[in-house]
Amino acid sequence: MLGSDLNNQSLYASGYITMGARTTIGGNIQSATAITLAANAIVGGNIEAGTAVTLGAAAGVNGYIQSATTVTLGASAVVDGSITAGTTATVGASAKIDGELNAGTTVTIAATVEVGGNVLAGSTVTVGASSLFGGDVDAGTTTTIGAGVGIVGALTASSLKIVALPTIVNSQEALITSVQQDIKDLGTGTELVSTTFGTNDETLEAGIYSTINYLTIAIGKTLTLDGKGMDGSWIFNIANYLTFSANAKVILK
Repeated sequence: MLGSDLNNQSLYASGYITMGARTTIGGNIQSATAITLAANAIVGGNIEAGTAVTLGAAAGVNGYIQSATTVTLGASAVVDGSITAGTTATVGASAKIDGELNAGTTVTIAATVEVGGNVLAGSTVTVGASSLFGGDVDAGTTTTIGAGVGIVGALTASSLKIVALPTIVNSQEALITSVQQDIKDLGTGTELVSTTFGTNDETLEAGIYSTINYLTIAIGKTLTLDGKGMDGSWIFNIANYLTFSANAKVILK
């Protein structure tokens, strides 16, 4: 129903995506605009944004990050893959990037950061004290390197290397609108009450669910999708918005 462009996304938004503190998403997320992860939020796959990506302190991404504009990592954030930013990349203190770090303009790295791969910036590279790099560091213009920085590869200013542009995230709003209509045509199924659903832990068997307003999973509560040991589908017709509060979880059983 969603087609190849969206089938591999656990979460897609034609607008922005904001994840609260300690939220966990199991797969890939994609937004036509901005993606923001609060402190200690975890994404199990990749992040692709049409504009900016911002990770809070100690947030984690198990895949790669691609942003058409900026990428900002908070202190102690961890990215298991590579980062590609269309403009600037800013990395907070003690953050860790296992892959490469590429930015169309500036790269600014705080103290005690670890980058496993190469670093490439279209203009300047600034590195704080005691940061470690497993590959080369290339800047299109100038480099500023703090005390005690370790670079396994070469440090090069005025580099002629070209930064590859991130993949363009196309808006899928028209497709989503079409799919939403198809889902509405399936019927309302079981109606969920916006004011009470999600205030406690909830369990839903496979089926069609609807609400005339919003759905919210409250702080620390769990929504269990119980297939009774069999493959199943859960379809939600939500007239307004769906919100997951801090520490909320969705479990597929």
